[in-house]
This record gives sequence, structure tokens and C-alpha cells, in this order.
Amino acid sequence: MKLYVFFQDPVAEQFVGNILNYNKFCTSCDPYCDDCRLDFGTHANDILGVHQFPPLEDLPDMIEEPEKYLPSNIPEVDMFLVLGIHPDLLTGIPPLAQEFGVKGVIVPVENGKWVPFGLQKQVEAELIEYNIQSAFPRPFCSLDKTGQRYIDEFIDCFKIGKPIVELDIRNNKFKGGRVIHASPCGCMFYVVRQLIRFSEPLEKMEEKISKYHHSYPCNASMNIDPVLKDTTLHIGGYIHRYVIYDAVWRSKSNKKLTNILKNVCSVSA
Repeated sequence: MKLYVFFQDPVAEQFVGNILNYNKFCTSCDPYCDDCRLDFGTHANDILGVHQFPPLEDLPDMIEEPEKYLPSNIPEVDMFLVLGIHPDLLTGIPPLAQEFGVKGVIVPVENGKWVPFGLQKQVEAELIEYNIQSAFPRPFCSLDKTGQRYIDEFIDCFKIGKPIVELDIRNNKFKGGRVIHASPCGCMFYVVRQLIRFSEPLEKMEEKISKYHHSYPCNASMNIDPVLKDTTLHIGGYIHRYVIYDAVWRSKSNKKLTNILKNVCSVSA
């Protein structure tokens, strides 16, 4: 799958860095890095273009002609990834996607101010009219498969969205594990490595997951998102906690604990 990225908010660069997985993208474990991201690989050849808009302070409050700021030519790609751009610029994305035959558009919402809900519905409706699939995950690490072919292919190709992990639990402690699908900012790699590095006990995992999630530079906002009625940072933390709980339950390491987690995670045996 080939990707074209639009971004404006500087925090969005972290998402691109995670996909590129360049050397020293993540330095959170220094000096204890064990190169846990090597198997994740790189998708440098799958990103065919990146368009950075001018900073918000250099743009008018209202942009009546967003096409003036959009690229005039786009290589042949399957997906647009649109990260933290001015709301008026977002309205120019559907016709651009239609013009260049793009099959899907993903617009992560790390901050409710990036995409007000009314604007989201407007853009979604226009993309549907053009027969273009779309997703607006709040936050990006909530992106999950929905049966939309190209959105699902994006998740499978780039292995990002709602994380998937496998864990090795021995003697009620974290002893090993791997990240199968990463959170888009890369946080899950850090959380898993810290749980393993310190051989954290299961009874402290809620506290430790929260600690390691907050220790990593998460891109989600601390502002209340009016759609979620909570902050996207909190939602991201809940997602990472759930993913670890689910992996512990699937490991069948502790019958009493996994029975509790089965109810928490609402997954079937």
C-alpha cells in the first residue's frame, strides 16, 4: 500500500517517524535500548510523498480557498494520512483524493480541536459521495478494522493502530513479549519493554502500565474532546491498559487473574 501524508501540527511528525522507523527514532530506553523495534521494519518505500502546510500562525483564521494550499500534483497512492491540519484545509482533502484516485483517507484526531465533529461528518459525507473509504480515530491508537477494505489493508500493511501484543508471563511476572501491531506513536514498544526489563509483577501491572504510558511522549491531548467526553490522552491510556490486560489473559498464565481479566476485556476464551 502506498501512502501520502499531510501534516501541519509538529506532533504529527512522530507518527511519520514511527512508520519510517529510522535509526534512533525512539530513544526512550537509552542507555538500555535492546533494539526491540528492529523486527518492526521500515515503510520508507511506501510513503511516496509528504506535504507540510505552513504553521497555523502563518495562515488566515478562515481559509476560503483551501486548494491554494494543497499540492497540485500527487503520485499514484492508495491512501491519504491527514495529521493535525487547519480545519478549513481539511475540507479540501475529499476533492483532492477524488481527483487523484485515492481509495482511502485516514484522519487521526489527537486533539478535538483538530477535527470538530460537525466537520468530520461533512468530510465523511463527501468522501462517501466519492466512494472513498475513511476513518477518523480518536485518538490514532483506537484505529481498528471495520470491514472497510482499504482501511483494513492500511492496518495490516503498516501494523499500526490499536496495538496487538503477545506476552510471556512466568511466575506471575512479565518475562518476554513482542509487539505485533504498534500504537502509531510507538508507545506500546516502550510499555512492553519496560514491563519486561523490570520483570514487573502482575499485581502491579495497572499502576505500571499507566506509569510507562505517561513516561512516553504520547501525542494525544490533555484537552477534553467533546465527542469522547474525556481527553484523548486518557483514552489512549485506557487502550494501552486494555491491550496488556488482553494479552495477559490470552497467555493463560494465571487462572484466577485471567478469569478476572476475561470480564474486564469482554473477550471470549
